[in-house]
Amino acid sequence: MTPPRPASPRLRLPPVAGFLVLIVWAGIGLLLPACHPLSPGRPLAGFDRSPSAPRAGKTVSPAAPLIALGDSITAAGPWSEAFPGRSVLNAGISGNTTVDLLGRLDLLPGLGGATVVLMAGINDLLQGEAPAPVADRILRIRRELLARGAARVVVVATLPCEAARWGPRCLAPVHDLNRRLRGAVPGADFLDLTNLLADGAGLRRSMGLDGLHLGPQGYSLWFERLKVML
Repeated sequence: MTPPRPASPRLRLPPVAGFLVLIVWAGIGLLLPACHPLSPGRPLAGFDRSPSAPRAGKTVSPAAPLIALGDSITAAGPWSEAFPGRSVLNAGISGNTTVDLLGRLDLLPGLGGATVVLMAGINDLLQGEAPAPVADRILRIRRELLARGAARVVVVATLPCEAARWGPRCLAPVHDLNRRLRGAVPGADFLDLTNLLADGAGLRRSMGLDGLHLGPQGYSLWFERLKVML
């Protein structure tokens, strides 16, 4: 009988090395856009990290750190340019669904005192998911962010895309999703841009690039409305 082979020794990293590996992995997850057939990969806008975030309170300082969380529509936005003088983190990643966002909340930096702007859901719907579970996950993300120390989470209604280019799932399911979010998120923390950027056929061509992603005018109007809320 052949004697059993000795077990291969496991590689054990010292605590410091393991911590460095975790930091590198987290950084890659935030900085590299995920490739996705529904949302062409786009690089993230530059961001600044706040060295120390203020404590959460009943009121949020206009200078509090700002975190933009979402998919490629968020990732392509000029957040730092739109909010100069404010510590901004663009945490949008191309192709992300609400499932992806839930899976990477642990990679976000400290949220104490930060305002988070959250828009997601279009990739879920384009993949055929029903609005109800998508809305449930967006609301869960909001609860998780608040529980982790965010001072405020502004939920932005999912934008309908141009139906002629992206199909009917861009319209009725998006409206159903936004109806559910509007009924569950406090009015002061819910921003609906639908009437501003879209019409009955979906995203207006003057507001977008390809019927799904926003162009300069679309971002300008979004940030203009957002600044009034913050």
